[in-house]
Amino acid sequence: MERNAPCPCGSGKKFKHCCGASTIRTPSEIYDRLRRLDGEASEYIVRLAKRMYGEEGLAAAWSDFHGSPDVPLNESHPEFEFFTRWFEYDWLPEDGPGPGEAMLESDDSSIDPEILRLIETTLDSPYSFLQVIALEPGMGFTARDILRKTDHRIIERTGSSTLERGSILYARVVEMDGTEFMMGNGTRVIPSAFMADLVTLRETILGKNPSTTSPLPDEILLDFENQMRLFYLRLIDAASNPARNLQNTDGDPMLFHTIRYEVPSFERAVQAFRDLDPDMSDADVMGTNIKEHEGKSAVIHWSKQRKGRGKDETVVQAVFRIQATTLVAEVNSAKRAERARKEIERRLGKDAVYLGTEIHSPEGALKKADQNAGSEDAVKRGEEQARLMSLPEVQAMLRREMEKHWASWPDTPVPALRGMTPRKAAKDPIGRELLESLLLDFESKNRHVPDAFNRVDTEKLRKELGMTPKSGPG
Repeated sequence: MERNAPCPCGSGKKFKHCCGASTIRTPSEIYDRLRRLDGEASEYIVRLAKRMYGEEGLAAAWSDFHGSPDVPLNESHPEFEFFTRWFEYDWLPEDGPGPGEAMLESDDSSIDPEILRLIETTLDSPYSFLQVIALEPGMGFTARDILRKTDHRIIERTGSSTLERGSILYARVVEMDGTEFMMGNGTRVIPSAFMADLVTLRETILGKNPSTTSPLPDEILLDFENQMRLFYLRLIDAASNPARNLQNTDGDPMLFHTIRYEVPSFERAVQAFRDLDPDMSDADVMGTNIKEHEGKSAVIHWSKQRKGRGKDETVVQAVFRIQATTLVAEVNSAKRAERARKEIERRLGKDAVYLGTEIHSPEGALKKADQNAGSEDAVKRGEEQARLMSLPEVQAMLRREMEKHWASWPDTPVPALRGMTPRKAAKDPIGRELLESLLLDFESKNRHVPDAFNRVDTEKLRKELGMTPKSGPG
């Protein structure tokens, strides 16, 4: 096209001063121009939204954003910035178009056509989950779209200085004039340990669209925007509250139960439960650390064998503490508490009188530990632990244990790999994707581990598993 001819976008400007200008600009200059258009577009949309929906509309959108009316509207909420972008382009009121669509339908001829082009392109661009695979701090980063299995080089000056390889973002990538940039994203980063959840989400979307082949088209992801956003919010909640989501070795939510019974006698209770811990000697069972005036005591571990890590392993189901006429069972899940009560009542029958159960969440247990952290005893224990950890013989022992652990890790089933061993996962398409994310997670955590022997030698693991590291700086 002749550079002095009118621009075909309809702006009234010469091509060389409008769309044609982008052909001679650097990516950084194009990015600056698009961000300027973005700011102007936002101002137009917000003004229009205030006229159309008012404060009531904003409150309704906030409830829709969270999928619940129970979250108070609060500008200091961690996701408020994400919400404002979502409100502009994605919120759909019950009647009529959303703010972004309404802007396109506006008959305001004073609006720069390039602003309308930006709005339209953004509306047609879906959100997805992106994993950072390479960084150019201060310039941008390369990310793999987990749902669409495509790579994108994104211009993002601020975020590229704070992200790490392996980090996962929930974001919308918009491409204009050959430049990819984000137009709305979840404020918080998803740890790469959640990759398995995102692969499951991808399979769910594909499962509901059996005729779809990878990569997922934009239209399907646009249809799934609500489900994906709520999924992101749940993942972030899980990442922000790890104690709330802890599981025991059975995969059950972790809740600490202390179950109390009154029993007819110490001897009767020990006799009833002694066979659950056959490997313990009489000296082990009869607690020697209890003061004489407190009477006899016994600690019995109820364990079961199960397959794990290529061999049978022992899993403790419950700990029974017997002292005088009191029996206390300690377990770490509701299911194990139910089994423990059935076992007690099966073995002692009506001779066992149930006194009650105390239940503590991991969060409660951690809070209690934090409250006791500043006590004199806790400080002394911490100092003693630090002294022991600094001993050369202890350091050497820990180093040997870590080397032993990582030597066997390639052939150990890993829950994050859907139960596959890393060696098997490396040969499976989905397993390899999960394994790569797990290795990136290790590399990210290595940066924050002061002791060298506690860092994971990912280069050695990659070599053994035949995993070529993803290229790129960072």
